[in-house]
Amino acid sequence: MEESKEIVNGVIQADYALEAGDIKSALHLSGRLKDRVGLHVFQSCLALLGLAIFISSIFANPANVLNYVLAAACLILLGTVWLYPYMVQRQAVKSAVDGKTIHIELEPGRLRVAIPDKGMDDTFSLGDMPPVKKNDDIFLLEPEAGIMLIIPIRRLPEGSLPAAAAILEKAGQETEEETEQP
Repeated sequence: MEESKEIVNGVIQADYALEAGDIKSALHLSGRLKDRVGLHVFQSCLALLGLAIFISSIFANPANVLNYVLAAACLILLGTVWLYPYMVQRQAVKSAVDGKTIHIELEPGRLRVAIPDKGMDDTFSLGDMPPVKKNDDIFLLEPEAGIMLIIPIRRLPEGSLPAAAAILEKAGQETEEETEQP
């Protein structure tokens, strides 16, 4: 897939398709996908405690088949505690990557987003949006509840990152024109 990046008359333009890393980064940045390592460690400790109890019961009474079954259940639970969240996260990211080309035009106070394959062509006022979230990989804009606009930093035209960051950091702030009106 060809990607174009350019700056025309002060308007930053880019065409790109989102990748799995972009989606994962956006989900983490928005708080929709959380790493719950503390919870997994706690659940693992409980499963290990149960495993220890059932193994000691096996040594005390090797003829009791229920202890073997419950020890195996604890082992399965231990694996599930760590694998299931990873599989759910992977599936969520995989389902969001659709390969559709996104065209953006970014200029002071305005962002135009077009996805021709979906018939979408919207223009957003940056003053009406919540503040933009950013990490090393992406800019994340959330113009409305449930909608995420992801702009991968690597897809911006070369040398335009400072200008794009300056434009996007003003999101959520009233423009001078809006404050001057009575």
